[in-house]
Amino acid sequence: MAYYRKRRRYRGSSGSPLLNIATMTDPAWIGSAILAGIILFSSWLILPAVFQINPILKILTPLFEMIGSILALIFGFMAFMLFLARDTVPVTPSTTYKPAYQPPKPSQKLQNDNPSPYANPDHEQPIGWSLSLLRDLEWKRFEDLCNEYHRECGLRSTTTGLGADGGVDIRLFHRETGALIAVTQCKAWPDKPIGVELVRQLLGTMTHEKVPTGTFITNGTFTKPAEELAKEDRIILVDGMNFITLIERLPASSQARLLAFATEGDYTTPSCPHCGIKMVPRTNRTTGKKFWGCKNYTKYPPCKKILQMRKGTD
Repeated sequence: MAYYRKRRRYRGSSGSPLLNIATMTDPAWIGSAILAGIILFSSWLILPAVFQINPILKILTPLFEMIGSILALIFGFMAFMLFLARDTVPVTPSTTYKPAYQPPKPSQKLQNDNPSPYANPDHEQPIGWSLSLLRDLEWKRFEDLCNEYHRECGLRSTTTGLGADGGVDIRLFHRETGALIAVTQCKAWPDKPIGVELVRQLLGTMTHEKVPTGTFITNGTFTKPAEELAKEDRIILVDGMNFITLIERLPASSQARLLAFATEGDYTTPSCPHCGIKMVPRTNRTTGKKFWGCKNYTKYPPCKKILQMRKGTD
């Protein structure tokens, strides 16, 4: 694939190379067209030149030219039909990989879910994309946004869902064969740069799953060591500013759909990593420090998942 052959050239940059993932389809029509050309070239130029030295084979030259022409016509027609069908392949998750959890749309996920007191129901609806909006998104909405972005680019993708993700949040699949072609890790860390350890974890996942390309998307930034590691290991880093740039390169309709998806309902209160429901603010009785706790803490068995509050939340 052209993208993979040139990936060293990108050296882990965080700009337009992410969009090139949309071209990683290894279209079958190219192979058919090349094969048709090879057959035609061989039957009309190479074989006649070789057969000239043998009187018997020279007699058979017209037969081979006719057979070659028929085969070239067949493969050429196949290439033409595959070329026409290249954009009609449904962009749906691959049947070769079924995630444990497929995130519903925000309207379904937030149904019958009382918002946290820290959620502002009267906040002004954003009219466009900005870095501040991206950094306001809670971690699960940010991951789902990254997945929706890939789909707006025409990719087949699935999310790993809740619980331990093994260093990957999104898997990207070949549009025609369904083969796994890339993995993406997402981190909504606006206040803390992504370090080299998390990038190395993504590299380990790429090696384990035998995929040549990995992408790390954050609404924050990356440390210098993380950027250096990514340069050498086929990893594309996308920080908050670059992600906004990539979204703004999409058609206006795609930008609007992503904005509506990202800002529907309560998009700032974090979801429980285990239960998926909105968390509630709690206070440590010893230190007085506030944190996010799961609503299911009072149920049996209790969910004890907690998340630290972002700066300025409390």
